[in-house]
Amino acid sequence: MYPRSMNMSGFDLKPCEHQVAGHLFEEGKAGCLVDNRGHFYKPIQPGPRGDREKEFYERLHLSKEEGLKEYRNGSWNRGYIEAFTSILHGGSYSEAIKSLLVVTQEQTISDRRFSSLMSHRCPTFSRQESILYKGEPKKINVLQKDESGMVEWTKIGDEEIIWGDNENDDATEVSQECGEPPVDFADRIDLDSIPEKIKSLPFLIRHAPLLKAIPKFYKVCSLENRTLLELEDLARMYSHPCIIDIKIGHRTWYPDADESYIERCKKKDANTTQLDLGFKICGMQVYRHSVGGYWRASKRWCKTLSKSTIDRALESFVHNENGLKPMDVYGGPGGVIHQMSLLEEWFAYQTEFCFYSSSILILYEGDAKSSSEANISLRMVDFAHAFSTKNEEQMGRDENYLEGLKSFKAHLVRLLSKYF
Repeated sequence: MYPRSMNMSGFDLKPCEHQVAGHLFEEGKAGCLVDNRGHFYKPIQPGPRGDREKEFYERLHLSKEEGLKEYRNGSWNRGYIEAFTSILHGGSYSEAIKSLLVVTQEQTISDRRFSSLMSHRCPTFSRQESILYKGEPKKINVLQKDESGMVEWTKIGDEEIIWGDNENDDATEVSQECGEPPVDFADRIDLDSIPEKIKSLPFLIRHAPLLKAIPKFYKVCSLENRTLLELEDLARMYSHPCIIDIKIGHRTWYPDADESYIERCKKKDANTTQLDLGFKICGMQVYRHSVGGYWRASKRWCKTLSKSTIDRALESFVHNENGLKPMDVYGGPGGVIHQMSLLEEWFAYQTEFCFYSSSILILYEGDAKSSSEANISLRMVDFAHAFSTKNEEQMGRDENYLEGLKSFKAHLVRLLSKYF
């Protein structure tokens, strides 16, 4: 257990009251902690499990920082910027990558060609108004920044293009003036070759969906005799967070594990919905608006769920007694199914990571009356059994996790079909 008075870098720590599965304060165990600035502290497990999770976060954090440094230094071309910001703003990973690969095949792009591409662009980091250059085709130089650091701009000859998020810009008009038809990326790219070509892209681009889905990593820290991961507190942004932990994959064991571990996992998987459905509920809490408190599922209750009862549990998760319905959380452009589809696209192409016994967390605001108020979020957690390639090693696609994601998404789609 931790000491009675807990403090980290001048911030008071307390047990995480919204932890729904794993690392709970129970039976004398030391669980997860939070502070009042939005940081979450997860105990690192002893042995290889803890080492793997620590290395996973540290590798992604380092790769992310190196990628951002490249971006800030202006070494990214316009295609990189478009693809990255498109994915971060909820665009299709596969379409962004296919678009980027088309562009990178052409060493130089005329301004006329760029205008056509702009009709498909998504908002970038800039909050400034968009101004598009119209003129004769000229060579495109690398991305640069202005002195304020707020506006991203690119020179075309002696002119400048300001990147922004004004929805009323004239990109479509410019495209029409060029008289060029929309780009059919499927006809320009060999789809089977995409996974191999993705490996040549910057880490920040090829793994943008993963970086968007995992909690922000701050550092590894110590408290008394325990080592902790200091992460983003995912529940911090919610007044009354509703949370469900779904373990993904038809199997939770990894191929190189010892036989006794594999047998234990196989038994557990067979006794839950993990093996048959490719996912299981590990824990959840729902804010009940009528009573002003939470209903929390116990570990024992979750283990009793079967193929015939899991639908009822998933429906219960999205009933906050304040007007929300399954369609509000699972459906729609910002719902769970859409967010899972974006993550699924990344898993369909990436070959650098494999995840076993890893979960997704689904969170929404318990006070919400509609989908627009729910602030639905889907995040990936638990990486004690996450494996990544090193150097030129090749793992292949993570079929176990991918098939689990597909199964869970299909299950939610079938569940929503009952309401039509």
